[in-house]
Amino acid sequence: MTSLFNLLTGYSAPPRWNRLVVAPLGLHEAILGLIAREAQHARAGRKGQIVAQMNALVDVDVIDALYAASQAGVEIHLGVRGICCLRPGIPGLSDKIRVRAIIDRFLEHKRLFRFANNGEDEIYFSSADWMPRNFHRRVEVLTPIMDPELRARAGEVLDLVMSDNVKSWELSADGTYHRVTTPQPPSPVVRAQSRQMERARERVKQLSDPLSRGGGRFHILRMPAGPPPEPRLRKHSKRKRQP
Repeated sequence: MTSLFNLLTGYSAPPRWNRLVVAPLGLHEAILGLIAREAQHARAGRKGQIVAQMNALVDVDVIDALYAASQAGVEIHLGVRGICCLRPGIPGLSDKIRVRAIIDRFLEHKRLFRFANNGEDEIYFSSADWMPRNFHRRVEVLTPIMDPELRARAGEVLDLVMSDNVKSWELSADGTYHRVTTPQPPSPVVRAQSRQMERARERVKQLSDPLSRGGGRFHILRMPAGPPPEPRLRKHSKRKRQP
């Protein structure tokens, strides 16, 4: 991170990055490499899958790489809120690609990417959409989620987005969108943003009581209810001050 801010303020690029992938110094190549790796797994009969959510998908090289991965057998599920220049569901080209957009109460604005990597999932979050301006004309960051708990939560968010059947629109091969039909009972109804709001409320309840968390840096005591005690006045000493 220090090297990144030195890059922003002092125009100095480090010889290499540890976990950060930074545009315009290799982010485009990294995304193409991750997609190509999934295609290699699929060609070898191993598990290959890409699940990604972003605001826009425009870059021609990335779209061609996704087409090639689909032809290799990689299952690709994309949540693209805005413009998407990829055409899913074309036989022989993109028949293993599905594209959805959620139009709901809140603006979907996260960039999350999960690559199956033959069962050893890697999940990344980023500031960059898959667009030429993000890859080549801006400073953007992609980084893996290393913490197991956070990685599991990010995976759940992606699964929710792809299973939404209330506020989702699906992109067809001809470039038009159609509303995903809400299933009838007993089939489950999934509204991704509602589920996430419920989980956020549960988490706030857990965090609002510091004693229920079972640990932490500070121990907070509960104060008794009722009016505060009256302040006790300090009695002045009658001793004379020494000169």
